[in-house]
Amino acid sequence: SALRFLREVSGPESAKTVAALLPKCPVATQALLLDDLTTRGDAATLPAVSAMLKSADAGVRLAAVRAVGRLGDASTLAALVALAAGPAGAEQKAAEEALDRLPGTNVNDAMLQMAKQGDPAARAQVIRSLGVRHFAPAVPVVLAAAADNDAAVRTAALAALDVLVDEKSVPDLVALVVKAKDKNDIEAVEKALGSLCARAANKDACVDPILAAVGGAELPAKAALIRSLGRAG
Repeated sequence: SALRFLREVSGPESAKTVAALLPKCPVATQALLLDDLTTRGDAATLPAVSAMLKSADAGVRLAAVRAVGRLGDASTLAALVALAAGPAGAEQKAAEEALDRLPGTNVNDAMLQMAKQGDPAARAQVIRSLGVRHFAPAVPVVLAAAADNDAAVRTAALAALDVLVDEKSVPDLVALVVKAKDKNDIEAVEKALGSLCARAANKDACVDPILAAVGGAELPAKAALIRSLGRAG
């Protein structure tokens, strides 16, 4: 059986042996082999694993997404982003999780480039993941995206800012509050600003920009700024 075979296959070349069998096995076995390759963690099997993302079987595709999240690199980014930006479901959720843990030293930089332009749904997923990955160099790009014309991009950017920003970004967040027209946007920026003010070591870095802006802000923004000010203590 497949389970017996997997228990018996070991050694430095074992993952490649399993990977070579992938396209030759029945669908029922492919998902099992993919899970085994995920556990083995040999990045050399990535080409065989990535090919399974195009399987006609949903269970195989799901196992492949999980495996790519463990074994993948920047070369698999586009495929995962496309799935994460697709219709909601098990594969879409698994693709999000794979993006958030995708290894490789150049993955964050590649994500940063994708966040700047392209399909809004894809950009929103990349920006969301940059926040989950706590990639602080993304802050300038994410701040720009927070004023994007697309609501999904703005929402993802504002959520990412909540975890990425530090005191240096307070003036930018204050400006976003003042300029925001949408009630949901104001609430999201206020959440990021308030959280930052609450955890800031230098409270003056939060208080001073807010005080400078609150007088000229319109009522919804003014209220958000005052509440944020309260979070600074």
